[in-house]
This record gives sequence, structure tokens and C-alpha cells, in this order.
Amino acid sequence: MRSLQKCFILGKYSIGFKDDFVKYNELKRQYMELSKNAAVEFNDAFFKESMTIQDIKEKALEKGNDIILKNVEVAIKYLINNDIMGIDKDTFIEKYYDKFCTLNKDFTDIISFNFISKGSNIKEVAQSIINSVGNVIGDNYGKNNYIQEILESLSNAIEDNVFKIHYSLVDAMRENGKEYIAKYVMEEEEKLSLALLNNFRDGLIPKEKEEIVVKEIIEKNPYNKELYMYLMNSGEASKKDIYEIIEFLAIDMSEEKSKEKEERTVDGIVFDTLEEAEVAKDELKRIQDIENKIKTGSESDYKEIIEEIRNGDYKTIIKDKHILELSEKLVETIESEDRKIVERYYNTLVFLDQESMKRGIAKIRNLDVRTKKVKEEKIRYIVNRSEKIIKRHRILLERAKRYEVRVKALKTLPKEEKNALIRIISKTIEKGNDIIEDLQERSEREAWRFITNNGTRSIEDVEENRI
Repeated sequence: MRSLQKCFILGKYSIGFKDDFVKYNELKRQYMELSKNAAVEFNDAFFKESMTIQDIKEKALEKGNDIILKNVEVAIKYLINNDIMGIDKDTFIEKYYDKFCTLNKDFTDIISFNFISKGSNIKEVAQSIINSVGNVIGDNYGKNNYIQEILESLSNAIEDNVFKIHYSLVDAMRENGKEYIAKYVMEEEEKLSLALLNNFRDGLIPKEKEEIVVKEIIEKNPYNKELYMYLMNSGEASKKDIYEIIEFLAIDMSEEKSKEKEERTVDGIVFDTLEEAEVAKDELKRIQDIENKIKTGSESDYKEIIEEIRNGDYKTIIKDKHILELSEKLVETIESEDRKIVERYYNTLVFLDQESMKRGIAKIRNLDVRTKKVKEEKIRYIVNRSEKIIKRHRILLERAKRYEVRVKALKTLPKEEKNALIRIISKTIEKGNDIIEDLQERSEREAWRFITNNGTRSIEDVEENRI
């Protein structure tokens, strides 16, 4: 009698798998892996190269058959390891695998379908098929979507045909007296399993017979994913228990897991459970309502909002995330204000030589601002551009001197002459004459304002480094 080798608890249902099924399941998992590797091998051989239809017809099918044969050899080794010595590759293919293998037909159908579906008219299609040996699709076939679609379809066909080798292997084992491996699921069993599941989901099964029916659903088709999803979604079994049996059976749950992960994701955070995610959604809404109170984005705004959120009753890390984000914005706001202070002070400094530059740097370093790096940034800027800054400031000093001479000369004129001169200058500017002279005067005026800090210090003090 075959013993139960693997048991699972799905809520109130105890599910056991006999050792012959466990052995079959191991073989199926092995060929699932081999089939994926086969597809990768095919892709590596063709997807990186520039291909034409002729290349595919000449090389792809041959490569596909080589991959199939390599995996048939794995099957022969499996038979030999189970004391079945009299089946070679040719016998295995002819007697067991041919009824499952559809590779040649798949390749023919895929290439023919792509010719027909891509043709713009019957004449073009016919000509394409007749002249397929010499046909090209474009100069860069490796990047051509048309070729890529064909190669992807062929890759899927190879994966499918390698996977089906395990059906042949099971038949060979059982036909040669090795019935300690279970039979693969037949179509009739699959249909019966689905019918039982439909009645179970519709509530047509008496309560006292539900466990018997659930076990029969699994017995007929252990890979019936719909059953496991129903048990989990209805709360009959926990997600942990369902995932354990699904992992054992190697049922693809990537789509469901991706969807479930998306449902557990709130504000970029993946929570452990859907229940926790629901709590987080509610807390996120409350926090966003508080954040909407921010008016000017000032330092006081951020401090008030952070304090309000910090004192709120929250259970998830949504609170911590938003406090961190708001704190970062607060730091940015403080830095921005400090940068304005440093910049304003920097614009009052005049650097005429290295000595004045050292004094200016020391003054910047002693500024009363909270962000040290802002001061250091400006100091690095000054040091890295010291020669250019000194040269520029000396030029501005000379312009400021010329402007001061001009202003002093104007002030010494009698009132009548001064007014006349002003009228002449104004009239000249209005007419657009002597624009260069006007621009020069403005440039000198701006230089004077900078050097004297808008008249709060004298040019002499600046020259003598008394600022």
C-alpha cells in the first residue's frame, strides 16, 4: 500500500499526497526547470543576432531539435537510473514522445501565420511565401519587431515541447512496470475536478461531504489552482497554508502575488497584510489632510505640521515616512533661507587681494546661520575662483572711481549749468544718441553701488581694507 509522504493542512481540510504522486511531482518540477532553460538557450542563440526569415527556417528549427534531443537524453538517463536499460533515444522518441511532440508543426504554423498576418494583400502574402528563401524584412533584423515576435513564439514552442518530455517519460516508466510514479493528470480528470469545484463553490455540496469533495478535487487534479485561490479568498484556509501547498506543486502564482502585493502597497510601502494596508490607507488620508494645511512652505509651516502628525494616533509606519519627508523639506527650507543670508552678505564683500579675501572668508565662517554646509559651499566657491573674483572686483573698483569723479564734477557745477547739463544728457538719451556712453555710466553706477555697499562706506575705506 502506498503511504502518504507529504501532508498539508488547508483550514479544516487535511490533504495528503502519496509517494507515487510526490515522485511524479518531482519529475514535473524538474522538466519545468529544464523547459525554461531550453527557452533561455534558444534565446541566447538567436535574440542577440540579426536574423532573416531564411535564417530562422535554416537554423532555428535545427537548434530547437538539438535542444529537444539534449533533454531527451536526460529522460534516457532517468530510465536507466530506474533500471530500464532497453530504451534508447530513437525508441523513446518513436514509441513515447512522438505523440506529444509538436515542434515541427509549431514552427511551420508560427512562420506561416506571421507571413499571412503581416502581409498587406493576398498577392504580397503569396509572393512572400513563394519567395521566402530570399526574403528579407529589413537591414537590422535583430531589432525588427516582426522577427522578434516570431522568435518569441518559437521560444515558447520549444519550452512547451521540452516540458512534454516528462509525459513520455511517465508512460515509459509505467509501461515497464515502474508504477511507483503516478500518472500525469488526464483531460477527463481535469474536467471532473473543475466540475466538482464548481459545485463546491456554488454551495451545492452538503456540509458533511465537503471534505470528501475537496480531497477528490485535489486527487483528480492536484494542480487545480482555482481551488486553492477559492479556499484562500473565502477564508477557508490561510494564505500561509495555501502558499505552502502551491510552492510544493510549483503552481505559477506570479500574477496573483503581484496583484496581492499591489493591494498591500500604500504610499510606496509594502505592508505584511491586507488588513494593515487598509489601516495605512486611512492613516495616509488623515496625514494628507493635515499636510494640505501648508500655506507658504515656510519653516514655521513645516514645524507645525510635523508636530501635529507626531502627536497623532497612528499605528503604521506611514506616520514615520511622512514625518521624515516633511523633516527633509524643513531642512531644505532652512538651507534655502541660510543660503539667502550668506549670499546677501557675500554681495557686500569686496576682494581686492588675498588678504581681504582671507578676512572675508573668516567673516562668512562666523556668520550666525544654522546650516554649516551653506557657509562652506560659499567659501569653496570663493577659494576656487579667487583670482577671477579679485580681478573682477578690481575692475569694479576702477569703474566706481570714475563714477564718483563724474558725480563730484556734476556737483561742483553751478545750479544753472548743472540743470542744463542734465537736460542735455536726458535729451541725448531720449533720442537714442550716445547709448554706449549711457551704458557705461550705468555700469559705473552699479559698480559704485557695489563697492560702497550703496553708499554706506567710502571707496577709500575699501581700498585701504578697512571694511
